[in-house]
Amino acid sequence: MSSIKIKIDSYSIDIPEPIPLIDALRESGFWIPGLCFHPDLTPVGICGLCVVEIDSFDKPQLACMTRTENGMNIKTDTPLIWDMRREALRKILSTHPHGCLDCDLRHECDRDTCQRGKPKYDRCCGRFSECELRMLTDWMGVPENTPQYEPSELPKLVDQGVFLRDYNLCISCTRCARACRTFEGLDLYRDYFPGGKLDSSKIKPLVDPDCSFCGFCIDSCPTGALSLLDTDFGFLGYFPIGTAGRMSITPPPPSPKMPLLSFSRKRESISTNIKLDEIPETPGRLTFYDSSGQFISSQKCKNLRKCLIEHADDKSIFSFTIQPDY
Repeated sequence: MSSIKIKIDSYSIDIPEPIPLIDALRESGFWIPGLCFHPDLTPVGICGLCVVEIDSFDKPQLACMTRTENGMNIKTDTPLIWDMRREALRKILSTHPHGCLDCDLRHECDRDTCQRGKPKYDRCCGRFSECELRMLTDWMGVPENTPQYEPSELPKLVDQGVFLRDYNLCISCTRCARACRTFEGLDLYRDYFPGGKLDSSKIKPLVDPDCSFCGFCIDSCPTGALSLLDTDFGFLGYFPIGTAGRMSITPPPPSPKMPLLSFSRKRESISTNIKLDEIPETPGRLTFYDSSGQFISSQKCKNLRKCLIEHADDKSIFSFTIQPDY
């Protein structure tokens, strides 16, 4: 069978066979957001983040629910797409703590004592470093007009001294239910998400012999809603996936680090053709690193170029990344 030829943002791509469009996009180097999607699970199209425009369709389509077809012309980076993604992310964050996600100190904070005075219920959890929602907001930013999170006091269960399930952190992606069904042939979460939305009245303890405590639901969770408690036997060797507790999924690409603009001083160790007028005068986030590549600080700016000029003489900064607000 001949390969499928498609266009993605004007680039011609050959796909060996029909596959989900989101896989084709990511494998071709176009990272597409999606929190309910996982390549090892049946797609359900709940979160709404993976929208793209396709010439042959009247309206944007979910890339996880669309298969590649020969001749497709796909756009992944249009104003309409970004508006729809921001609205989808705003909806998710409205029911999930997000006080840490837009904080300048978020990478150096222990999430216990907040230097910004955020209430504990609005802070992120111990899964911060591997949370897919956190990675996504680092990439997209927290949308403007995102409602302030209000605690819902949803169930928080400890199962057999092994699992911690905090449904205040659940985003109703249903990946836990699909992982349980796919990998263990069980359906312990089948009633939890009627219509793709968590029904807290259906939550119940996981007990032997119904649950095998395999850990697939823990690994599939993109947030800290499901996590593993510290135990004497540890994680490795007990659960079949057995790494850091998360199924392998490609995170958003990091922004390329650029040398700090040297318009006010010279650095012999680097050479750069970066020009000040290449830095947009738009809102966004600047993140700074030292000469060893270690994170220094991150801040939101109303004007990225002006903000960068203000830091041009900071000798502790070696490089930076830019994350414009789209």
